[in-house]
Amino acid sequence: MNIIELKLKINWHYFKNLWLRITQGVGCCDISGLDYYLAKKIIKPLKIFKSRLTSHPSEITAEEWNKILNKIIWSFEYLIDGEENGKMYEKENGKEFDMEKSKKWADKQQEGFELFGKYFRSLWI
Repeated sequence: MNIIELKLKINWHYFKNLWLRITQGVGCCDISGLDYYLAKKIIKPLKIFKSRLTSHPSEITAEEWNKILNKIIWSFEYLIDGEENGKMYEKENGKEFDMEKSKKWADKQQEGFELFGKYFRSLWI
């Protein structure tokens, strides 16, 4: 395959993905990493929601609600770039991959996702 054929193939995929986004609202690249795609769409509105907070679920205090939202936001941020940043940090600083630390972060992330599910219907102002 020469460089022209490679360039045409890349351009074809770009246009195919663009067409799918226009006609279906989501491209093939988006659904191949749907968790990442959704996290990128959710994080900004979550942060704005938290900054404009005027109420909280009746079964918890405003302080608890704020902590829960922080955990949820952290989980989505970690999914977007935290895991890769953690690996890069360890690599750049000559540290070996720490499985225990990774497991701890994965558990913390899962807790935030579970809280997101639990309080999904409470995400309104």
